[in-house]
Amino acid sequence: MKALKTVAAFTIASLLCIYLCFGAQEVPNDNIVPEIIPEPEKADYSGFAQGEPIIHDASVSAGSAILCSSDGLLIYEKNADVPLPMASITKVMSVIVALENITDREQTVTVPSSAVGIEGSSVYLANGEQTTYKMLLYSAMLESANDAVTALAILVGGSEEAFVSMMNAKARELSMSSTSFKNPHGLSENEHFTTARDYAKLMAYAIKNHEFCKLISTKKIAFTKLDGSMTRVLSNHNRLLNTYKGMLGGKTGYTKLSGRTLVTSAERNGTVLICVTLNAPDDWNDHSTLLDLGFEAVRTVTFSRSELQTEATVAGGNEANLFCSPIGDISITVKQGDEISVTFDQQRILFAPVSKGETVGNVRFYKNGALIKEAPLVAEAGIDIPDKIEDTSSIKKKLIDLIKIGA
Repeated sequence: MKALKTVAAFTIASLLCIYLCFGAQEVPNDNIVPEIIPEPEKADYSGFAQGEPIIHDASVSAGSAILCSSDGLLIYEKNADVPLPMASITKVMSVIVALENITDREQTVTVPSSAVGIEGSSVYLANGEQTTYKMLLYSAMLESANDAVTALAILVGGSEEAFVSMMNAKARELSMSSTSFKNPHGLSENEHFTTARDYAKLMAYAIKNHEFCKLISTKKIAFTKLDGSMTRVLSNHNRLLNTYKGMLGGKTGYTKLSGRTLVTSAERNGTVLICVTLNAPDDWNDHSTLLDLGFEAVRTVTFSRSELQTEATVAGGNEANLFCSPIGDISITVKQGDEISVTFDQQRILFAPVSKGETVGNVRFYKNGALIKEAPLVAEAGIDIPDKIEDTSSIKKKLIDLIKIGA
């Protein structure tokens, strides 16, 4: 009798689960769960490159410097939160804002008169000249052309002032709390400043943009004017592209007020590092030295999406099981010798319907026992409720009969 009660109780629980899943509502035949493609998780840069640096002593000429991984591990810093003028590394922000607001880089545009004759580096645009966004983008990043980036600002923002507002809005979005832009080119101006840490955040964000990476990695490119009258040959001012192994690219800058400024990114063995120096008389050697130290000090561990895949049971659906995983591969940079462990916090039983891309748990990463990263686990497919289900009245009758037997 005791065994019979146990079996009855188990059966009651199973049928009750079915009833709760879909017995209380009528599901129409056209109830198709739409496919949802998950959006990438919005990055949070508020804690980027914070904490105790791995390297405490390095010989650099820079008044301010920082070295970190692209995922925010702080390796070295020197006066990294001191606001200083930034010169033409300003154009990193100008170009990333332009790229995010241009739908067609090949589009023909007309150079506005207010972009002509800007002092400093220039590709000598003519008033009313017909060109493309692509030419202006490459001119801004390779030749550091102030006329080209001013033309971009006016064409994309409607006015230079409106575009600068867009730059400052992006800075706030990226938690660049000690940065202020007053122009798109970087010529010295009151209240135009940044910090090494803030610019590391910007560079980490910018190199996620494929088009931006193409720009900073290009050594030389030629553009023939649309009327065929001349060809401009643009050469990248970042000499580390030719001399440093693994250099992805960057941006140079100089004014009398700021001194030499430089932001670079390099990759070796899957580890991507970012270096920023402000007021650095010997910036090329500063970056080579710091990047070498960084690649010796850290390593990057990559967990593929398939490695982090889990399986969940689904109740009340047209499929009984569902695979779940993060949105993409996950890479974590740690100090050499540090160990990473992984845990999963996931619902063991899901109830249909389940949408593709729906968050069903989290995967957590620990370094030497301390939580360092968390990512959502999402459903890899959608699971619907069956179109035809058993009459709920018969389910109720079975429940009552089984309860009587169990009693």
